[in-house]
Amino acid sequence: MGGHRVSRTSLLALGIIGLIGFGQVVRADPVSLSTTFANSEFGASVDPGFQNVAEPATIAQSQIIPVTNLPFSGSANAAFNTDSSTTTADLTTSKFSFGFTQSITDFDTQVGGSTDGFGDMYFVANTATSYSIAGALQFTVDAEEGVDVPPAAELYTYLVDDTTDSIVYEYDNFTTDGSLGLTDPDAFVLGSATGNLVAGDEYEYYIDENISTQNTDPGLTGSGSISFGAQVTPPGGSSTPLPAALPAGLLGLAAMAYTLRRRLVTAPV
Repeated sequence: MGGHRVSRTSLLALGIIGLIGFGQVVRADPVSLSTTFANSEFGASVDPGFQNVAEPATIAQSQIIPVTNLPFSGSANAAFNTDSSTTTADLTTSKFSFGFTQSITDFDTQVGGSTDGFGDMYFVANTATSYSIAGALQFTVDAEEGVDVPPAAELYTYLVDDTTDSIVYEYDNFTTDGSLGLTDPDAFVLGSATGNLVAGDEYEYYIDENISTQNTDPGLTGSGSISFGAQVTPPGGSSTPLPAALPAGLLGLAAMAYTLRRRLVTAPV
């Protein structure tokens, strides 16, 4: 007769042991925020330039948004009269996406001006991780003829390994009309917009887009987006995304439950 019976108390005890023995989380997130070197943030600003004598002096307007956890999304906004700058951020553990919309149109009370948007992310690579940086800035200006200093737009971005104090990638370029992209042949470039991150190293990714003028142009706008993407690279070099992180304790419990079920089904009665 000698059938085997396992009580609920025994099952609970085994479950607790499984959580204690296998309770560490298997992290599949490519990156996570770090505060070792600085805090992550993004922002927008407007500098109204030189004021006409009829207007009082005005300091630059700005808004900076701190980033303390991922995922995170939001926007930073700054404005002076009809001049404006907006930076949007959509941030996850696998992608930092920033969007920029800027405009300088208030020439009734000012001469010249500039707008700026930036993102500054500090993070650690949790495992072997590939990265890619992509994006562009579109710039439109209806400039006056014969001005000494034409309006301009600038796109600047970099990726730095703070652990080794080395530049992984850097891009800097400007234009007086048209667009700026990471593949422009006349840009200043160091490193590559695609590559691999070292597991355990601390990194900083920075992006800045701005437009400026010293004249009384009837209109000046800029818009664009830049994204930094990180993807776990499993053994073998494939960049196929891994499933979301699961507590290893749950896997241990599942294995034990399966084993106990087999014992109950196959035990002699």
